[in-house]
Amino acid sequence: MLAFANQVSSFVQGVLESSWTLDIKLKDQEQREFVNVNYENNELTCPVMGESEEVAGNLLISVKEGRYLDHEGISLELIGRSEIIENPEFDYIEKDQFLFLSRDVAPLGRLEPGEHKFDFNFGAVQKPYDSYYGHFGYIRYFLRIVIRRGFRGDIMHEQDFAVQLLSDKIPTDDNNPPIKMDVGVQDCIHISFMYAHSHYALDSILTGCIQFQIVRLNIIAMETILIKVETVEPRDRYSPRLVFSEPVSKMEIMDGTPGRGESVPVRWPLAGVGIGPTLKHPKVNVKYQIRLSLIDERGRQFFKQCEIVFHRKKITGDNPPWNTEEGVEKNWADFNARQDKNAKSGIW
Repeated sequence: MLAFANQVSSFVQGVLESSWTLDIKLKDQEQREFVNVNYENNELTCPVMGESEEVAGNLLISVKEGRYLDHEGISLELIGRSEIIENPEFDYIEKDQFLFLSRDVAPLGRLEPGEHKFDFNFGAVQKPYDSYYGHFGYIRYFLRIVIRRGFRGDIMHEQDFAVQLLSDKIPTDDNNPPIKMDVGVQDCIHISFMYAHSHYALDSILTGCIQFQIVRLNIIAMETILIKVETVEPRDRYSPRLVFSEPVSKMEIMDGTPGRGESVPVRWPLAGVGIGPTLKHPKVNVKYQIRLSLIDERGRQFFKQCEIVFHRKKITGDNPPWNTEEGVEKNWADFNARQDKNAKSGIW
């Protein structure tokens, strides 16, 4: 009997929801960049906003012909919050708001059939963190429509938007030292590995050099790997810290055994590899590490890695994927343009 009642309730709710549609459009939305994100296994396309940009736009409610919508007031909420999976086994999510504003957009009344448009403006709201949609944690910004209906149950609709914070400047000189690493096994192999800097813009090119000082192993593969490390801080000392790491891009340096004293220059364009800025948040941290990995003929792997910091210099949308024809053409065009610019300015 209970199952039948639940089915009837679901059917009635479905009929009611099909009687109207809700939508939110930000100011100048058509001119904005958009990014694609994955939230709880749902693909979302989100407009991009800046750190202190005005949050304004229109709330749109469409009521179908022959229907109407009685309500006790309509409000719009602006919410920024972190969502952390405390225990992956039970999918328990801890939600912590760091931004909440609410505006009433309509008093008690009835919406007749047709299109209803309500303007809203929250002003130039400070948004302190980058949006992030990760494995164990999210940092979300969204607008929520709340249509109050008393005992009949409120109607709510959420719409995400992405926030991108910009770095004023990338550290220089002593504050941006080169990355230097040595990979070796005593009397067997010794490789020195250096990248020009430890801080980079998201669309820049990593430049460096690998020098082979001792090579007494038969190396069959060598590659550099860019690894994203997401760390979620525990709610209390009894909860575990959650860490998730994944390779986001890699580049083969060479196959085969190099000679002693040989040097290999490295140029690695970052545009289109799917990275974001280094993220610092009380609950969620995202860092990147660059790893040099060697594999010998016996299948043994030798590697070393260190942290590399990324900064966002401009608001961007999603680039075409690297493995599509459009993506290959766009990324190589960007790469060649930067090469020409660096050559003219004398940058190696």
